[in-house]
Amino acid sequence: MTNLFIQQRFQMHSGGFSDFKIECDALSQSDLDTLAFLISRKFTFGGVYGIPRGGVALQKALEKYITPESKTFLLVDDVFTTGGSMFEARDKILDDITQQGFSKLQGVVLFARGETPDWIQPVLHLEPLFWQND
Repeated sequence: MTNLFIQQRFQMHSGGFSDFKIECDALSQSDLDTLAFLISRKFTFGGVYGIPRGGVALQKALEKYITPESKTFLLVDDVFTTGGSMFEARDKILDDITQQGFSKLQGVVLFARGETPDWIQPVLHLEPLFWQND
């Protein structure tokens, strides 16, 4: 069994180092379904894309909540640190989703280890007091 929070030094996707890891592979399907339900209560969306690798399971859990007539497209990931993956994915898909008729891109992450821009909403946000020294 994998733990959601792991106390060990590791290199993050962003290239930085941290003394703890948020391991979203530890989330069960029931956890993901519940988180998807919470997200669907706040956002109506017509499409969703999960950033590989962490966002794919969340994407699949969210797909049943798609409202085809919505012009909002969700970009989702598991953990936000610097936002590099979210910005890269946004730049990659923006033209395609605009051509498909979407007028708004909304980012959602399960956990934020850092400050997020206005277009990205974390479900759970770790206060700076706990990550600033990483």
